[in-house]
Amino acid sequence: MKKKILKKLLNNLPLKILSILIAIVIWYVVVSVNAPIVKERFDVPVQVTNEAYIAAGKKTYQIEEEYQTVTVTVTDNNSVVSRLKASDITVTADLTQIVTMDTNPVYVPIKATCSMVKQEKLSTVTATIPVEIEDVDSEKFPITIDAGNTKPAKDYEVGTMTSDPESITISGPTSLINKISLSLIHI
Repeated sequence: MKKKILKKLLNNLPLKILSILIAIVIWYVVVSVNAPIVKERFDVPVQVTNEAYIAAGKKTYQIEEEYQTVTVTVTDNNSVVSRLKASDITVTADLTQIVTMDTNPVYVPIKATCSMVKQEKLSTVTATIPVEIEDVDSEKFPITIDAGNTKPAKDYEVGTMTSDPESITISGPTSLINKISLSLIHI
C-alpha cells in the first residue's frame, strides 16, 4: 500500500514541481496586480500658514492643544499605504481662509496633502479647526527687585537696588497681559 502511494507521488515528479512553481508565480502576479485597498490612520500636526493675516489686524491666535494634531485617513493600495509615514503627510490651516470673523472661536478649514497619494484618497476627521482670535495688547511694567533673605557678610550691607532699564514693555494676547501683576527680579 505504501509503495503504491509513493509510486504515485514520485510519478511525473518534475511535472508536479513545475506546476507548483507556476502556481506560485501566478499567485504573486495576481496579488501584485490586484493590490488590496486598505485604510490607515495617521496623526499629523497642523501647520498654520499666513499668520501675518491675523497679525496685520493687531490680533493674535491660539489653537487649543487637542486641535494641534489631526487624524488623517489614507485609503489606497496596500503597497502605497505600507510605505507611508505620518511625516509624509502635511496638514495646513490657512488663516486667510477663515470662514467668518464674527464668532469666537473662528473656524479655519484644513487641508491634508501627500506627494505619494492622490488628494481624493486623503480624508481628515474634521474639515475645520477652531482658532481663538484675540487682540494684542502692550503694557509697560516697572521692574521690582527683591533681595529675598539675602544677608550680606560681616561688615557689608545691602545698598540701594536699581535696575536698568527701570521698566519693561510686554506685548501679547490681552487675556495674558491682564494676568500680569508685576515684573519681579529675585537676586
